Amino acid sequence: MTITKLENNFDRPDLLCFSHLRWDFVYQRPQHLMSRFSKDRRVFFIEEPVAHDGETSWLYSRLDGNVIRCVPKLSQADATDDDVMRKLIDTLAADWD
Repeated sequence: MTITKLENNFDRPDLLCFSHLRWDFVYQRPQHLMSRFSKDRRVFFIEEPVAHDGETSWLYSRLDGNVIRCVPKLSQADATDDDVMRKLIDTLAADWD
């Protein structure tokens, strides 16, 4: 899914949150804190990867204000590659400046 890029118009650096919880699972402390942090910075909420039959990529969706949910979609071949997340984070940084 392509979403409109959210420019970083804040004085504070972006925040990356690696979460073992899905944003929509139950609204708990991580979602509460990230929503608050998003008032003055972009927040990238990175969920656990999901396997699928296509190419490895990101699924982005915009949530509360400046929160961007980032779901790594891993191809079956990449599902066991330890370096794939490092490459995906580099891609995320390039995609969002």
